[in-house]
Amino acid sequence: MQAKRNLLRAAATKKSLWPAALALVVLLLVTAACGPSAGEKTGPAAPPEQAKSASGNAAESLKPENPPEPEPVSGELVALIADKVVKAEAAGDSIEFVEVRLRSLVDRTVEVKIPPGTFFVASSSSVQNMVATEETTVTLQDDDWHSARVPAACANMRRDIPGEGDSFQIKPSPAKKDLEKLAPFLAQEDYPVRQAAVWIVTDNADYDDLGILVESSLQGLGGTRVINEDEAARAMRLLSEAGINVKSKRIWQDRQKILRGVKDPDLKAWLAGQR
Repeated sequence: MQAKRNLLRAAATKKSLWPAALALVVLLLVTAACGPSAGEKTGPAAPPEQAKSASGNAAESLKPENPPEPEPVSGELVALIADKVVKAEAAGDSIEFVEVRLRSLVDRTVEVKIPPGTFFVASSSSVQNMVATEETTVTLQDDDWHSARVPAACANMRRDIPGEGDSFQIKPSPAKKDLEKLAPFLAQEDYPVRQAAVWIVTDNADYDDLGILVESSLQGLGGTRVINEDEAARAMRLLSEAGINVKSKRIWQDRQKILRGVKDPDLKAWLAGQR
């Protein structure tokens, strides 16, 4: 009986110790998770300069090594003006060129194309309008003004030749449809042929009218005719290649006179074969 009482007393003692043991285990786990106790020694803290350097290096590593360059812009002059990518001014230069000044309005490289057929409308009604006869390309890499001499032909035979004091508005193409058709073909010829072809379209010029373009002598007296029979015939053929009905132009009435003076055999054969 006494042994039975001892067993019951021992079991009760073990049962009473379980809560304390459990609490001790929990305390040990919390201490391990929170780090060393107040009495334990830890390594020395990093100096402020070293910590700052480490954070700076981390920030630097997040920066891109080479920021990407902005994509360049490319387009025709009139469209770039409308989109406020460039600013442009045009002024007289001579009977063969227009002076165009360009400035970029954006923070990137801009390639400006001035195609044949770009039309320059004179501010003064007494001055000839001009039409570009060759493509001109200008690359802008800053916001400074840059100039380009654009090859051109006069589009009004009876008006004054543009000078430096004359300004122009810039249009995408001439109002005359035949001149718009002709423009892409002009670059393949030299200046006298270009000018003859343009005047045949804009002024319905005949062969005598084309004699208005002369090259002055050194003394400034008189001058030498620039557009002769070969240039006139080549201009007529150019119109035909552009799909313009040259037979409806006044110069067609002069074809026999022109034919007699043509020296180029191929050109002579072409003109003689036209009926």
